[in-house]
Amino acid sequence: MVRAYVLFVAVVTAGAGCAIAVRDASSLVGTWSAAEVPPGGPPCKGPASTVTYTADGTFTSESANQIVTGTYTARPVTRNSFRVSTKVKSHNGAPNCQGYSAEYVMSNLVSEFDVEVNGNSARVCVPDIPNVCFTMSR
Repeated sequence: MVRAYVLFVAVVTAGAGCAIAVRDASSLVGTWSAAEVPPGGPPCKGPASTVTYTADGTFTSESANQIVTGTYTARPVTRNSFRVSTKVKSHNGAPNCQGYSAEYVMSNLVSEFDVEVNGNSARVCVPDIPNVCFTMSR
């Protein structure tokens, strides 16, 4: 379950709307805020964690004082969902909103996850850990 918490803070660090067709990562582009913590995760202290995905395939995640940057790819899985793969390029060494050190977050990072986008809401799930999902919104 630790990997699920790290997904929340490291790559976040995903309003309801109509389902949209995802043909590329354009529906992911923008700034997303975590709407909930995965089940069993410690709460964040402070503002919601956010992740910003850009059209050029880069992301920036902010969780309390922790800032993580990297690149991502999105591969369509179904009409409105895709598998996102990330690669961290840098972090600032600060702890995240749950108090985890940057080193801990980097060593437990989930680098691949599924995202189902429905307008301004997205459901994020870890494919290899059953029942570990959370929502983001923009």
